[in-house]
Amino acid sequence: MRYEIKSLGIWSFVRVSFFINLIVGFLAGLLYAGLLGLIFAAAGSVGDLEDLPFDPSAVGPIILILLPIIFAVGCAFFNTLLGVVVVVAYNLMARMTGGFEMELGSVETASPKTPSSTVPSAVPPPPPSWNPPPPPPNYDPPRDRGPEPA
Repeated sequence: MRYEIKSLGIWSFVRVSFFINLIVGFLAGLLYAGLLGLIFAAAGSVGDLEDLPFDPSAVGPIILILLPIIFAVGCAFFNTLLGVVVVVAYNLMARMTGGFEMELGSVETASPKTPSSTVPSAVPPPPPSWNPPPPPPNYDPPRDRGPEPA
């Protein structure tokens, strides 16, 4: 089967991209905060740093808290904004050129351990043909007796 991606939904892209970039930015901020925290802690233990306007060993905990938050917000905002520009450009180009084409095929999911006859089917089997039983021999069908008296 051949399919073509004619356009991408901007709002759905924004929702997904924002939260993915928020998580990735937070993890990158943790990585950088850990590295910078180690650098400042090592710089504080070196010695002759009295002429600095701050204590490098005290900056480590502040960086460990603030940097992941700053990275998360920054990545979520700027990467999502860049992605929206790309999606808008793709939608414009897809109108002119036709978009991406994909070829999809079906995949068999039955495992070799189980024979296909024992795999339950998603579609239930048709019900057997059922005929109602015959009426009893002394059955008197109801007759139309007209309107009920008031």
